[in-house]
Amino acid sequence: MSIKQQIEMGQLVCPKTKQKLSIVDDSRWLENIDKTERYRLLDGRVPVLLNSRSAKEYVNEQEIMNEFYGHITKRNNTFLSKVKSELKKYSLPNRIKSILTEAYRTESSEKAFFSLFLGLPSHALCISIGGRPSRDHPMLFNLNIGPFVNVDVVGDAYSLPYADECVDVILSSAVFEHLKDPVQAAKEMYRVLKPGRKACIRTPFLQAYHGAPHHYQNYTITGHAYLFESVGFQIVEAGVDVGPVYTIVNLVTVFIDEYFPYLLKKPIRYLWATVGLFIRPLDKYLGRKKNAYILASTTYVIVEKGID
Repeated sequence: MSIKQQIEMGQLVCPKTKQKLSIVDDSRWLENIDKTERYRLLDGRVPVLLNSRSAKEYVNEQEIMNEFYGHITKRNNTFLSKVKSELKKYSLPNRIKSILTEAYRTESSEKAFFSLFLGLPSHALCISIGGRPSRDHPMLFNLNIGPFVNVDVVGDAYSLPYADECVDVILSSAVFEHLKDPVQAAKEMYRVLKPGRKACIRTPFLQAYHGAPHHYQNYTITGHAYLFESVGFQIVEAGVDVGPVYTIVNLVTVFIDEYFPYLLKKPIRYLWATVGLFIRPLDKYLGRKKNAYILASTTYVIVEKGID
């Protein structure tokens, strides 16, 4: 399902009035039924559906995210730039970096996530709130607060630009720690999800402060479940997403980066990265243990919207 189809079917809506949108002015703008609200359509394909000035200001201050994700530009959309991007992704330095920073997700977390898509029709609407440069599943549409690479819809988690009960699957990975009002975001997820459908939320528990640009809270396995239960969701499953070894490796790495003298920082960091390379696979075993949640790096929860 394309963005254009989502607009035509009334799934993508005005975040302020929740009215249907129509494409106007040579595919440059979107307009609600009352013609009281207008939204940019970047390159004729990426709707910018931000409801408030604060959301727009949030985008402007995200220097960290801009560096990590990269903005959508005409240059980035050329065939040559895409080829260069792919080649860079598989270059030796990036492959080494990928190996050194890989987080071993638990089998239960991966199985629970992919089970959400089983049996869905090809036209199912699946969204990733805070979607990254990559795509966690081919069926997912990435929604983010800025027009970054591989973002399909620019929108705000506090006011999702989707109609009531029109979404089949929701993913939110490493997002809720950055939300000032996580309850409002959880309520919005509940509003747009179809009855009987599920969402997967992954959030850090034991990780160092990481602004993008802000970091407000982390979640224990029980706190995670309570948040979504409090807004009406039924808890299907809750567990460890990334295990305790990654916690230790990550926290020590941050400690070295932040507090070691400059001359010692690089050699000790490389030494610790080598140690981490060999011990991180232990999470495949420790992540399965009943007490893995005590030192988990991230937790996950699978929630369902009940059928009245």
